[in-house]
Amino acid sequence: MKPIAHIHTDLPQKFGIPRNSFLAPHLQGRIVFEPEYALNSAVAGIDSFSHLWLLWRFENGEPGGGAADVTGGGREGTTGGTKADTPDTASEKTPDDRDDESTILPHSTTNEQEAEDSAVAKKVIKNAGGETPAAASSKPARWSPTVRPPRLGGAERVGVFATRSPFRPNPIGLTCVKLDRVELTDAGPVIHVLGADLRDGTPIYDIKPYIPFADCHPDACGGWIEDAPWHELDVDFPEQLQAEVPAGKLPGLTEVLRQDPRRAGSKHEPTRVYHLAYAGLDVAFTVDGDVLHVVCVS
Repeated sequence: MKPIAHIHTDLPQKFGIPRNSFLAPHLQGRIVFEPEYALNSAVAGIDSFSHLWLLWRFENGEPGGGAADVTGGGREGTTGGTKADTPDTASEKTPDDRDDESTILPHSTTNEQEAEDSAVAKKVIKNAGGETPAAASSKPARWSPTVRPPRLGGAERVGVFATRSPFRPNPIGLTCVKLDRVELTDAGPVIHVLGADLRDGTPIYDIKPYIPFADCHPDACGGWIEDAPWHELDVDFPEQLQAEVPAGKLPGLTEVLRQDPRRAGSKHEPTRVYHLAYAGLDVAFTVDGDVLHVVCVS
């Protein structure tokens, strides 16, 4: 498959991307088609739907930009107001941290279970094609039969197919977004959406309408997720700092911060300053208990 489009969002790095769509319903996205598919006729009738399904590709091997890359400030994380000796920014996070409902896929085996899972994954890859391709044989498996979901504190393991981990045999993502509007331009259509949990520049493979009578199942069961509700933070965002954010971008930013961008199970470090790249801004914050404090926007 090849991408038909790319989506442009306010989140250029994996740090901060909501673990599911609609956890930040005001996040804005623009879907811009590749020239081959940039035909206004191809989206005729799409504006009659309220929601869309996006089929897209996880780019697990690409770390994404950091706050410094976006703002040009070269800022690193700080502790207590002084520059840290080692990077303490959002951009230090590994590809494992973009996790939807699950994460922490082992890149190297650290215990017996992970070693067994890694061996099984490699065996599956080899058996599926008869032989392991030469290009892949020198690299470790990028998926594991089990993963550790953030909702379970990053400690308990469940099967990868019982999660939405980005590290899967095929790195394909599925997201439901709200259709905001369709812009018809000389260069082709641009689809504006809300609630997309995708990084800026994510390749889109396909777009399909959300059909309520077929896609909505009121009696559906949420499995193990229902026993581990997601915990949100209270956000302390001083008005003078809110004024630094364009009005149309503020609701989405607040929703992203409320979801706690940090790695699941992060230890309590109330003086540690994190940096989130958002809409061309460097948003610095600390977390003390259940409260996230925004300390600078630049």
